[in-house]
Amino acid sequence: MRNNIRIKIVAEEISARILPLILADRIVTKTQVTAWINSGMKIAKINGLLSLALQGKGTGAFETLTIIKNGLNDFLTKYTDDIYYAAAGIEENDLMEWVIESENPCPDCEVRSGEVKTFSEWRLEGLPREGATICGANCKCELHKV
Repeated sequence: MRNNIRIKIVAEEISARILPLILADRIVTKTQVTAWINSGMKIAKINGLLSLALQGKGTGAFETLTIIKNGLNDFLTKYTDDIYYAAAGIEENDLMEWVIESENPCPDCEVRSGEVKTFSEWRLEGLPREGATICGANCKCELHKV
């Protein structure tokens, strides 16, 4: 049930927020490549720059879009978790256990695993995927109501 709620939320956010970014990325890419070609830049150089952009090492417009996408990803992760907690009826005084859902957890999550605190205490320390652990937004852990 927990994953179904998150999938629905993410699907709605993708259509509302991410698809326009993908479209913008394509427009910027086409515009930039056209400008490079018109300036006489060699195809090998253009391919090299596009390769860097695909690796997240682009500059200019590509770097800006990468930063926007990364920020949006972090926002979506926190936003969907907030909606999940609200939909699940989690209240500030509810006892919550940190549960590892990954086969390869980071050291921070290993320390937190099995710890039980109120939801408000976890908020102060840092919820999964909020950046309080080494794995940051990539955290696969969850808080389960005790």
